[in-house]
Order: sequence, then C-alpha cells, then structure tokens
Amino acid sequence: MSENLRNIRPAVFLLAGFVALAGGCSRPGPSVPATSPSTKAEREEWHSLLLGGKPAGFMQEIHRRSPEGNLVTWTRQRLIVRRGAEPVQMEAELEVEETLGGDILGFRLLQRLASENMVSEGKVRGDQMEISVTGSGEPRRIAVPFDRRAKGPRAIERLLLASLKQPGDSLSETTFFPEKNSCGRVTVVRGPEEEVPLPGGARRLVRRASNFDILPGHEMNEWLDESGVIWKSATSLLGMTIETHRSSAEEILREKYASPPEVFYASSVRPDRPLRDPTTIQEAVYRFRLKSGDFKSRGIEGMFSGTGQTILKEESPSARIVRIAKVMPHAAVPRPVVAPKGEEAALAPNAFIQSDDPAIVELSAKAAGDRTDAFTAAREIERWVRKNVKFKDLRTPFASAREVARRLEGDCTEHGVLLAALARAAGIPARVVSGLVYYQGSFVGHLWTEVYIDRWVPLDGTRGYGGVGPDHIALSASPLAASSAADLFLDLAQVIGNLTIEILEER
Repeated sequence: MSENLRNIRPAVFLLAGFVALAGGCSRPGPSVPATSPSTKAEREEWHSLLLGGKPAGFMQEIHRRSPEGNLVTWTRQRLIVRRGAEPVQMEAELEVEETLGGDILGFRLLQRLASENMVSEGKVRGDQMEISVTGSGEPRRIAVPFDRRAKGPRAIERLLLASLKQPGDSLSETTFFPEKNSCGRVTVVRGPEEEVPLPGGARRLVRRASNFDILPGHEMNEWLDESGVIWKSATSLLGMTIETHRSSAEEILREKYASPPEVFYASSVRPDRPLRDPTTIQEAVYRFRLKSGDFKSRGIEGMFSGTGQTILKEESPSARIVRIAKVMPHAAVPRPVVAPKGEEAALAPNAFIQSDDPAIVELSAKAAGDRTDAFTAAREIERWVRKNVKFKDLRTPFASAREVARRLEGDCTEHGVLLAALARAAGIPARVVSGLVYYQGSFVGHLWTEVYIDRWVPLDGTRGYGGVGPDHIALSASPLAASSAADLFLDLAQVIGNLTIEILEER
C-alpha cells in the first residue's frame, strides 16, 4: 500500500458528529463546500456521506505542512438531516498538528452547532493537554491528562501501512480524541479482499475494521484498494447505516440534499406496550435488553443505576430488570448548597454552563427570587425556564447557556443547560442528564437536569412539572466540566437502535 492510505481520524470524527444529532443541530445552510485552508495541500480527499442509503452530507480531508514543517491533518464534516419535519445541519472542522516523528503538538476543533461557533484549541504541555474553549462569552481554560505515547493521525497512518500486510494483521495505538478531550486507543484489523459494490461499479477491495475505545462495540469498516485509497466505509449507529463513498468536490457540489434522512423519530425506541399514565406514575419496572453485545463489552456496565434507578436483576449479560422511581428531597435544605464530595464541578462555570455570566446571574435572581429553600428555588427556576424559553422545536443546536439566556429559544438541550446554569448561579449544584423520555408511544432522545439538594433530584425545564417521573430513563449525567458533550451522547449511542424496552409494572 502507498502513502495514499487515509488515516482513521475521520472515522471517529464521523461517529462523534452523528451522535451529536441526538442533542440538537444548527439550522441548514448552503450545500456548497466551504473554503478549505489556504495553505497548499499535499493531499486532498472528498467523501460523500449517506445515512440509510440517502445523501446526508460529506467529509473533506486535507494533509499539509505547517509553516514550521510539522504535519497537519485538517478534516471537515457536514451532516444534513431532518429531525422530525425540521431540516438541520451540523458542521465541524478538526485540525491536528504533529511532528515528523508522530508526536501530537495540538489541535483545533471548530463546531458549528449554534449561532455562535464553539472553538477548542489545545496545546500539549508535558503530560497535559491545555485547552482554551471559545464560544459564547470569555474563553474558558481547562487542562486534561495527556498520554505522551499518543500518536498523531499521520504517524498512525504510517504504522498501518507498515503493519497490516495480511488478513488478520492488527495494530493498536493510543491517540488523542478532541471530540472527548481525552486520550484513548484505536485497534485496526486487516480483513479479506472482497467484491464491493460502488456507485461507479464493483471493485475488489481489502476490508479493514477499526474499533475505538471511546465508543466500544461499534466497528467501522473501510474498504481500500491495493494503493491504499479508501473507497467506502460503513458502520451502524443510532439504528441507522452510515456509509461514506469516495467522491470529488464537483460531485458533492451537485448534490442538493433536497430530501435528507430523518434521524429523530427513526432512532426512537418503542416499548412492548404504552405507559398508561406517564405524567402521574411514581414508579415503573422495565426490562432493558441489548440487541447486540452486552453491557460490559460496550463499556456501559453502570447504565441504569443513576438517580432513582435500581437494577433488580441481571437476567443475562445483555438484559437487566430495572426499577425507576420518582425522586424528591428527603428534607428542606437552605441555599447555597454544598456540592457532594468529588462533584464540585456541579457548582463551577464552564464553556457550556456559564453560571458566572452577568445575564445568567440576573435571570437566576429573577427566577429564584427571595426563596431560601433550595428545592423551592430550583422548582421556580424550572418553571421560569419552561415559561420563557420559546420555540420548543427540533431546529436549535446544542447551544451554551449564555446563548440561550440571550435568545431564549431552543429544544430540550437548551432548556437543560440553561436550567443547570441558573441553578448554579443560585447556589444549587446542577448537572445535565441524557437519556430517553416517553413521547407519543415511544422513548426518544432527551436531555434534562439534576439538582443536588440532599441528594440528586431530576427536573425538566422542557416540561416544567416540578419533578421527573419514571417516564424518563437516564443513561448518563455530566457537569460538562471537560467542555465536551461527547460523554452524554456516546452513551446514548450505545443503546438507541440497540435496545428493547418492556414495561413490567407501573405504580
């Protein structure tokens, strides 16, 4: 194989971007590819993107040199889909710089998920990656652990070229995933040669399978020719087949994306029977079963053990019976509330939840008023968010709390982050929760908030009921301290399209 071998970075970039659609995406823009980096490219590739066999965007990758002579890999991804009836678009650009020897120097990740872009820039400093996040408001700075063994995309590309000679050959390396602001491993295995149907006709290609530990259980297959050029990739996520086909800028420019695929209802989970009265029940018992894999192999052993959730029985490695009960505080607690040990981030401002922003502080005081009881204040904040955040549809992105405070519009993600920010500004620890909520006979992706009183108590700014019942199935919770929402959505990706739900009891 030649140096034309495309690196595995775009595969992870694609998965992380598609999973983010579960939380919200920006309004559609033009289908014309944006301007590429001005530096002359050493190599450029275009790949069309299909969801369920329908055109849904593209990926562009450029390899070039920095002015200092380092290797730079620049990747852009655009997804155009529908969430319900609403056409939405997500675009992101990732640039990774490494030395000629493969040491990662830094990255820049731009995400067009809202009216204000989110830009993360990281530089390696010893055993840390120092990251500045700029979006809505002043830059936020964090430092995350960095494994000095981590290789850049071009170095992994060279190692693949040298290692994968015969079927069964494998390579496992550490790299840095800017989508999650953490290091992790990728394992690539060479498969057999196969006859692969393509838009321009069938080709004999070699299959290569990649697995990433940030998304266990999801395999990305790629098909390469003898010179190392990738012609096709395929995986399954959120119950949909995702494919890329080698293309060109001219071919992608001609695509109008007039009928993009629908992803919101398509990724819903219909239980074996309806909930009788989802808004009033206090407790429900469910059987959750994975269609493929098991909880351990997918890295989600702790799933269904969050707030109000009790695993009653492990029926098998892939099936468990879970009781979910409505949770309320045990006692009245005055504010400010001390965060539980180890979860101090639930009171701290960050790039998504800017609880120190003057506008948020002002709105928090207005919503909570002079109420000294923490839970009473939190419920007043929930009620204020429900009443004042407009346009409750599926068009708005995963915007930060500061942007939501100024625009006062959005879907569940915007309600969730704003409620968390207003609660923190009022001295109440808060975090956001991703999971499933019962809606019109199915469980669909949703985001809500938990506040800490004398224990974690769920609230939902989208619905404003003053509490959350067992019609909400929590999958993961996060204070968003690492300035990344990937943890929330990657756990969601492990079950949507891969989960059956049986309703065993309601009380």
